[in-house]
Amino acid sequence: MKKERQSNYELMRIISMLFIVIYHIIFHGKLLDNTSGSIHLILLLILCISLVHVNSFILVSGYFQYDKKFSIKSFFHNLNSAWFYKVVIATILLITGIYGLTKIQYLNALNPIYLAGYWFVACYLILYILSPFLNLLIKNMDQKTHRNLIIISILCFTIFPFLSEHYLGPNDGFTVIQFIILYFIGAYFAKYPIQNNIHFKNYSKNKIQTLLFIGFFGFAFINFIFYCFGTTLENFQTPIGTYIGNQITNNALHYNCLFVLAQSICYFLWFGTLNIKSKIINFISPLIFGVYLIHDNPYIQVMLYKWLKIDTGAHITNPTIFIKIFVIAIAIFIVCAFIEFIRQKTFNFIKKRKTYKKITDKFYNYIQNY
Repeated sequence: MKKERQSNYELMRIISMLFIVIYHIIFHGKLLDNTSGSIHLILLLILCISLVHVNSFILVSGYFQYDKKFSIKSFFHNLNSAWFYKVVIATILLITGIYGLTKIQYLNALNPIYLAGYWFVACYLILYILSPFLNLLIKNMDQKTHRNLIIISILCFTIFPFLSEHYLGPNDGFTVIQFIILYFIGAYFAKYPIQNNIHFKNYSKNKIQTLLFIGFFGFAFINFIFYCFGTTLENFQTPIGTYIGNQITNNALHYNCLFVLAQSICYFLWFGTLNIKSKIINFISPLIFGVYLIHDNPYIQVMLYKWLKIDTGAHITNPTIFIKIFVIAIAIFIVCAFIEFIRQKTFNFIKKRKTYKKITDKFYNYIQNY
């Protein structure tokens, strides 16, 4: 029987994808560069609140995948989805001439493992390939060892890189290492639920939810203040102030920032306390990967925010920009989800053909057995 999706985590994934779209509108639309004063600060605060999006997807992967077997079908399902949109979008752009795609760029689009522009997909697929070995490690660790591994990993790949100007490792979180750490954290909370933790064992569900909710917004606000403090130091225009300020601002809006990590955990755990069953949520959730693949396609990304009159180059002073951001984010989500729905229906029809099923089953069995 097909396992029913847990609507609380599916809702989290939907909201996280909306956060991603909003983040991209602000970041790729260059709104921070074209605003000042209170509008700039509110945009920055929205960014800080939304930064949990990528981390939450990997946390939930670790939560559910740590005791599951590797599936070659799942691997190729994700790879093929990315490849499909790469090829289709590149073909449309090449034929129409809207973007001015070169032949080299088109050949790269035809290469299924050339994932430039889809950094998340590349890191996630590598994480998934490594998951059987990570799961073996997780299975054979006791709680204390598991906890210490997470603490040491955060020290080595979050705190030390920040303090050492990333000489001890990457300082942005756009890495497989960051995904592995999040995977371990998600698995930890699956094995050792927060409700059973000695510090929360006697707390009511409502109290735990309240603390996690406060933690989510609290760490977002702390990170906001952290970033503003960094920009203030930069404005002093002294060697030490500029150096420290750059270190802070270069770290605060990255996925491996300590405050973002803590915020992401609160966000993830809060949704874990919800008891929701919704067919609508479970229907929408499988479409969100397509939302990412379409709107953040490297070629679409270059043009989209100019088409939508977000990246105009003009200085923005009208607060209606906030309404515009949220309306456009929802519109992008709906349009891309509808396109993904059509793609899935088409592919499901093809997959039911006997010839296709026979060929793919032989291929998957050969790879799996090997």
